[in-house]
Amino acid sequence: MAAALVHANVRAALRARLLTLPWIVAQGSPVTAVAWEGVAWPPVGQPAARAPYLRETFKPARSTVLALGPLVPIRQAGLWLVDVFVPADQQVALADQIAGELLDHFAPHRQLTYGGQVVMVRTVYRNPPLLDAQWHQAPVTVDWFADNVNVI
Repeated sequence: MAAALVHANVRAALRARLLTLPWIVAQGSPVTAVAWEGVAWPPVGQPAARAPYLRETFKPARSTVLALGPLVPIRQAGLWLVDVFVPADQQVALADQIAGELLDHFAPHRQLTYGGQVVMVRTVYRNPPLLDAQWHQAPVTVDWFADNVNVI
């Protein structure tokens, strides 16, 4: 499987897992939207809402050949960043709660599958919060890997 297809399947697997959170953009949810990478934000024709939302960023990082010869595994690895944004005038505890639920939902050693591609979560962790005059940002990083076959 080509690296581009592996990356597309990994991104889809991570997104699909995110969408299994029971509160994700549901009626009455604290999170009103997800800013998907590659999609205009805020949505075209809509004003920027002052409500909590998530932003995802997919970062493929490296490919490692795990053996020598034809048809050997190549390990694709990278990071998936999910930033929790809460308006600065709301409780910081809400951002911490949402980030904590993301940590639990993407626990290490969790196996995800999409399009026949198996994705493993290696680690998941919080990064230091960022605060400006408008937003409190609670970054969460999912460190993933996926193996595919070298077809040389």
